[in-house]
Amino acid sequence: MGNLRPPQELLACISHHPKPLALLKDYPWDKSNEKSIQIDLAKFKELDAYAQKVDFRNSVKSQVRVLLKKAHSDLEKVRAIWIWICYHIEYDVEGCYNLDKLCFKPADILLSGKAICGGYARLFQAMCSIAGIQCEYVRGSSSVTGKSNHAWNAVRIDGRWHLLDCTWGSGTVDAAFSEFTFSYDEFYFLTHPALFIEKHFPEDPKWQLLKPTVTLEEFEDQQDPDLNAEGLTVAVIRLPATENGYYVVYFLNHPVLIIRPSQRIPNGNF
Repeated sequence: MGNLRPPQELLACISHHPKPLALLKDYPWDKSNEKSIQIDLAKFKELDAYAQKVDFRNSVKSQVRVLLKKAHSDLEKVRAIWIWICYHIEYDVEGCYNLDKLCFKPADILLSGKAICGGYARLFQAMCSIAGIQCEYVRGSSSVTGKSNHAWNAVRIDGRWHLLDCTWGSGTVDAAFSEFTFSYDEFYFLTHPALFIEKHFPEDPKWQLLKPTVTLEEFEDQQDPDLNAEGLTVAVIRLPATENGYYVVYFLNHPVLIIRPSQRIPNGNF
């Protein structure tokens, strides 16, 4: 996000497949579906292939115009924009360590091909606006601290709001936080709100899209890792902006960041 500084931004960039919230909620959608809308992904095969191949970066407006040649419904327009961003915009690891190199304007991100979460969300919002799709930029937390350290989008399709995260849909960053790898993740496209809330706590509760909404305490209670879980390993990364020196980072399967303030290790004690 544009106004954040490491380490908060670093803590929000790694994707995670959460488990459904173990609470009874009155969801507005089918609880058995990972999506907030019924989608036949097979029908997107041709559109997805087209969007991946588009590489026309003269301007954001021109880019959207080319993308929409194969998209007709609002859902298809959103899908084409989502796919293009996830396959063409890489997470700006270098920029996290050198803030002067970060791009935040959609036009600059389009040309550079790099962004952090706020840039991803702003670019998606700008492209949706050009396509005539109502879209909101959502700020919130992806960690137990409850502080805003991440950004994503809410998009309106056929009269309903839906959630997505282009940053986490695009790929992953290695354990040393030195290299980004494109690795498309379908999970974060129009994710069911009951699943999205596991790692996305918006500043404005209305963007949970849940009835009733989840409290900060409930959100925080979900964040503690099972230290006895199979496949769980521990890594420590050195972040230049941390006042206490190190953060303990847990990785389960592919990279996942689960960090609590109590898990900080002072300099010289590790």
